[in-house]
Amino acid sequence: MGLLGRRNDGGDPTAKPRLDGALLLFAFVAAAISFAIYIPGFDGDYVFDDRKLILGNEELWRPNEPLLDELGYTFNRLGGIFRAEEETAVRTAFRPVRFASMRIDVRLARAIGAAGEDGSTPEPWIFHAHNALIHALNVLLLAFLVRAIRPDWTAWAAALFALIFGVHPIHTESVTYISGRRDVLFLTFVLLAALVYVRGRADGGWWRGLAIAGLSWLALGTKEMAVTLPVALLFIEGMAPPVSGDRAGWRRIVDRAPLVAPALIAAGLFALFLLTRQNPGGGTGWWGGSMVAAFFGSGRAIVTYLQLLVWPHPLSVDYSFDAFPASTGPFTPWTGIASWLLLLSLVVAAWRMRKTRPALASSILLFFVLISPVAQWIPHPERFAEHHLYYPSLAFFAAGAALLGSLLRKNLEGTVGGVLVAALVCGSLTVSRLDDWSSPYTLWRSAAEAYPRCARAHFGWGNAAQQEGRSAEAVKQLGVAIDLLAPIEREPLQQGYYLQALQIRSGILASLGTQDDAIIAKRHLDTLLELNDSDGTPLRESSFIWTERMKLSERLGDRAEALTAAQTILQLDANAAERLEARLFVAAALSERGENDRAEETLVRAMTEADTNRERARIWYQLGVTRSEQKNWAAALEAFENAAEQIGPDGRRESALYKAAECALQLGSVKEARRRLEELLEIKPGHLPALLSLAEILLGAGELEDAEKIFVTVLDFVPDEPRAQQGLVQARARQKMKEKAPAQVEDPTRVRALAMLADRLEAEGKFDEAIDAVKKAEKHAEGPAQLEARLSLRWRLAQMYVQAGYRASRQENEVLALAQLTLAKETYAWFRELAPPETRGKAATEAAQVLRATDGRAAAQTFLQEEWAAGVTEPRVAVALFSLGVELDDDAEANRWAAEILKLPEDAVRAEVRQLAEEQVSKEKP
Repeated sequence: MGLLGRRNDGGDPTAKPRLDGALLLFAFVAAAISFAIYIPGFDGDYVFDDRKLILGNEELWRPNEPLLDELGYTFNRLGGIFRAEEETAVRTAFRPVRFASMRIDVRLARAIGAAGEDGSTPEPWIFHAHNALIHALNVLLLAFLVRAIRPDWTAWAAALFALIFGVHPIHTESVTYISGRRDVLFLTFVLLAALVYVRGRADGGWWRGLAIAGLSWLALGTKEMAVTLPVALLFIEGMAPPVSGDRAGWRRIVDRAPLVAPALIAAGLFALFLLTRQNPGGGTGWWGGSMVAAFFGSGRAIVTYLQLLVWPHPLSVDYSFDAFPASTGPFTPWTGIASWLLLLSLVVAAWRMRKTRPALASSILLFFVLISPVAQWIPHPERFAEHHLYYPSLAFFAAGAALLGSLLRKNLEGTVGGVLVAALVCGSLTVSRLDDWSSPYTLWRSAAEAYPRCARAHFGWGNAAQQEGRSAEAVKQLGVAIDLLAPIEREPLQQGYYLQALQIRSGILASLGTQDDAIIAKRHLDTLLELNDSDGTPLRESSFIWTERMKLSERLGDRAEALTAAQTILQLDANAAERLEARLFVAAALSERGENDRAEETLVRAMTEADTNRERARIWYQLGVTRSEQKNWAAALEAFENAAEQIGPDGRRESALYKAAECALQLGSVKEARRRLEELLEIKPGHLPALLSLAEILLGAGELEDAEKIFVTVLDFVPDEPRAQQGLVQARARQKMKEKAPAQVEDPTRVRALAMLADRLEAEGKFDEAIDAVKKAEKHAEGPAQLEARLSLRWRLAQMYVQAGYRASRQENEVLALAQLTLAKETYAWFRELAPPETRGKAATEAAQVLRATDGRAAAQTFLQEEWAAGVTEPRVAVALFSLGVELDDDAEANRWAAEILKLPEDAVRAEVRQLAEEQVSKEKP
């Protein structure tokens, strides 16, 4: 009876095992389970380097070629290791076998129609399935290898060993990460080489050695970690029983020279040319800053690797920065020296067991050999990663099997049951881990949750959240990354992530549109301008940052700072788009200061630098705006027409055409204005400002039915649009009056023209001029028929005073702010006198806000109470009174209005307001 059951070799432990049906069956079952467990991961997206190595790889997506040409191209790439090639985003001469395998996926994707119409947008499931198939093949080969090394093991025992490898969650990264093809594929060649070695131990010669060398070369062309293969093969001698004719001790190793020597030479040559020609990880320094720090950091890393093999939780795709901080000495942290004491104890124990328990001793030492390429004894850019264990885990599982030997002899059923339970647990953890690999967002989130001080994980989470439209979440996570990286002395890679986090967060905050967000965004840009890039270049030389700062400064009303930024951009080596933005801003600033000639000169110079019609259209448009401000309507009209022409029929011409129509109206050419508005509406029928302007022109021309139709169309889109409402009233009134006394019809076009002018001035930020235009419009809205128009204009005037007051407050001009708010209060009072109660709800709450700012909360409360008593009983008034009661600690009033809110229909107020009202009422109940 063998270690795990009955042998199939007649009792000779050195006999070559037969590949019997039982072994095939159990091995295929283990492989099938290992493949099936990864099927849920086939829906996973491209992550990390996938987009660069796969989607961005032009060679990978070159047109299909005949098979012989494909093979020739691949062999040429395999020889690329000997040639120093120009460094590009994707170096296919680096790990060329991996790219050759992915080329198979590309051709398959095209053949089955899973690569998009242009053949360049593949579905990721093909790559995922290929990775899982290779992983399953490795499980199959591993079962065969175990049985070949230990012919005294039963078929199911060998398959069970392979199954533990196949379902262990530590391998999720290697199998599920598409670019992890390097790990699963290089191990395939390693296992094949090991099988050839084991089969040739008894009668192997140089031909088998050359075959092993060839497989070694393919493994190295997939991943450089295979450089340990020749040495690893020799450790099989400690795990397998000797064959007939073996000599004792080191002479047994010498006898294997024909099998190992060619692979050793191949590995040496490959390493030499890889380091000298391809320079992987060039420029990488010692982990922790010195050789000593790297030594103690590597000890901690190896112990952590062992811990993850024993208990794979928590798992993370990123262990950088504070997730796994570098050592700086033997006692910083103290686990550095402790880890090496533990590892040295394992080495000493293995050496002492080399004769009594050679399989266990060899497995322990083999783990150190296999992990050595990534143990930072030679600087490596990826400090710590789970996929580094795909190969070394074989030695760990072999050691586990050796330790289980005595248990199996004592309690076979119990031990096997325990191993099966372990396999079930591992499989469950793997399936759970696949959920994290479904997208970059879930993957980075899981990394940050596993290691909250991993700055790069928070950066990745924030970046992925931005891509999914989760702006608030992106801002939060990028902020965490910034807070983690800001206080430390950053390495170049850390500096790069820190700068990217500041830049991306600034862009998101700027896009949110609020004043506070814009202030924080500008603060991030100011921080960037004080720093150096990861290569040491001062970021003050970055025209992109200055461009963003110019835009934010303009939004925040700091025109002087924005102008400084624009002038800085023009002094830097900015691209054409950035220079255009800067020149347009400089021209606008000069125009505002009344330096119109200089503004035009700036725009003319910009025109000479413009490369596209789109750029020229923007310049013509700005020229039109500048000339409009000078009231040079004819020149402005010409500029806007040129802008519309340069944009072309496929561009967005609406704005230029609308401006041209305004200029034509100012010139008194109603016919020309109408023509341009009609042209605009052919392009964009739903352009509401154009519809309103055209309707008003038709109204002024007496085409009342056509005007009425357009006003009705506008109200279909925006039911409460005041211009359309008033225009419709005017059109219908004039139609009735025209039937009775056409000569008595009043021409309302002056009111409409002034209201339209106020719209434009307000949009351009000229609030004082807009207020004057509204006042003039109100004066022209005389007579009972114009009461509705007067009310609308007066309400609008009050709102504009409020905006002016808040603007003055932000500029810390409290005297002006109070004056503007006082005017707003008086204007709301006038509106209140004339407007019926059923129409004043919104205006009442606005007036209360003004009273709150000028006279205090109690005055606002009294005002709203009076409005309610006068019949202004809208829900918003009750909500405002409830809020004021709570703020003033007036429980009686708060309870009263809470009760009023609860009487309202459920859809009349927001759910959270109703909940607060319920809580308020419940306080009074015994």
